[in-house]
Amino acid sequence: MKKIGYYLGAAFMAASLSSVSATAVQAQQLEMSYNVGVTSDYVWRGYSQTSEGPAAQGGIDAVYGMFYAGVWGSNLDFKDNPDGSSTADWEVDLVAGIKPKLGMFEFDLGLIYYMYPGASDAGGEYNFLELKAGVGTSFDKLSVGATVYYSPETYAQAGSTWVYEGTAEYALPMDFAVSGTIGRYTYDDTPASDYTYWNVGLSKSFGDHWSIDGRYWDTNVDSNITDSRFVGSVNFSF
Repeated sequence: MKKIGYYLGAAFMAASLSSVSATAVQAQQLEMSYNVGVTSDYVWRGYSQTSEGPAAQGGIDAVYGMFYAGVWGSNLDFKDNPDGSSTADWEVDLVAGIKPKLGMFEFDLGLIYYMYPGASDAGGEYNFLELKAGVGTSFDKLSVGATVYYSPETYAQAGSTWVYEGTAEYALPMDFAVSGTIGRYTYDDTPASDYTYWNVGLSKSFGDHWSIDGRYWDTNVDSNITDSRFVGSVNFSF
């Protein structure tokens, strides 16, 4: 009976170890990362989202092969109410998609759902969905990319929109990098609202976790929250 118990125990331990090994292999395939940061001004496509004030931000990302998903959040300050108070204080974005590779090109096909918890939605529904299709490649120290975004009903129910964006980054010595973005935001129903935005900046990485970024933003829109500005950011990822 002791031998039977021993064999049964050994078989159970072997099965358990096998299960743990299989789980470990699966865990290695699923990669999780986390990020937190602060910025002097949360600028999104040329518009300050914090009325030119600072923001604390953070997110969680999961990658499984070419599939990815994540959630990201930031504080806001939309001063849309007649009394100057904010109509939205928070933003939470849900992202998901795939990044297949073909030769030297990596594609990015996905969606982004922008949510504004607790928003008053005074000017229409704030939450909206965007679909995106992008492609990028690298040449030694230079990385370039292009992305198209489409929303069937954008922020505050302003109709369908298209965004065309190009990016470039060049790696410099000592873990510095210079990068820039140029984009065009277009509205199908109100073409007069179309505008162009751009930025250029210098970033520095400190090991695998810390990074800082200094960036100049500008647009061709004349307003307090779209004028030229310098934005500084500090980020920690793990």
